[in-house]
Amino acid sequence: MKQWDELSVLILGALVQASDIIQSLAAGAVGFLDRALPAKKLVARVDQTMSLTRSQAGNGNGDGDVEDEITLELEGQTVPIHASRERLGHVLVSALEDLERANRRHEAELVRRREAEQQLRDSQALYASLVENLPLNLLCKGMDGRLIFANQRYCKARGLTLEQMIGKNDYDMFPKELADKYTADDRAIIESGEVMETIESHIDLKGDRRFVHVLKTPMYDSNQEVIGIQ
Repeated sequence: MKQWDELSVLILGALVQASDIIQSLAAGAVGFLDRALPAKKLVARVDQTMSLTRSQAGNGNGDGDVEDEITLELEGQTVPIHASRERLGHVLVSALEDLERANRRHEAELVRRREAEQQLRDSQALYASLVENLPLNLLCKGMDGRLIFANQRYCKARGLTLEQMIGKNDYDMFPKELADKYTADDRAIIESGEVMETIESHIDLKGDRRFVHVLKTPMYDSNQEVIGIQ
């Protein structure tokens, strides 16, 4: 029967965790490599690990080939590991390098996230400044025609607070003939996705009819789906 030489096994994985390394060693692997390693570093790590394996294979009586048995606790279970002190030291050094590199990636991701959050806050502040300072009445309605936002200028024109208007539709705030028109216009904008520019008749707080220039557009979410009008 043909005899097969013992094969050395290296485990290649992503997002290396301590548990991955421990389980790999317990299964008899000679090492665990992080897939995120740069190509040159990965090749160097493989060469280093295999050199150590060849050295131990050719030095059967040396101290470096003496295997120790250690036990580690992993997810509530005791895991025995048989490996030489030299190999355990090599794996430990490699694991520390991987951990340091993972920490650097994590810190860089945190910096990018903080920068993105700051950019979002800046954009929101700019938007709020424009909405509240432009000499325009601005409002947004959901798909059901109910008001979800209005700037202070519009609130003042209606003589109501934003809290008093949120959730109300045109029939709650205008005569039926006007509410019918506003609702029909909103529905046409949502269905067509087109901008509407027109002159509308409004009733002010004194009950007087006024004609105002109105610009209505569809309101989109991040997936470019229509979610209302503004």
